[in-house]
Amino acid sequence: MNRIQVPIFELNNIKVVRDNVTNLKIKNFKFHRGAIYGIVGPIGAGKSTLLSILG
Repeated sequence: MNRIQVPIFELNNIKVVRDNVTNLKIKNFKFHRGAIYGIVGPIGAGKSTLLSILG
């Protein structure tokens, strides 16, 4: 049986700018219950900024 997965948390239109530099830009991202997510990327990609937003 297929269930409709409703996100438990959603990020929409997030933009973080510091010193006229865009540190993070997310158009749309959904977190679903039971899923495992990883955050990877080069230096300066906004990984720590994303974690600070999620708190």
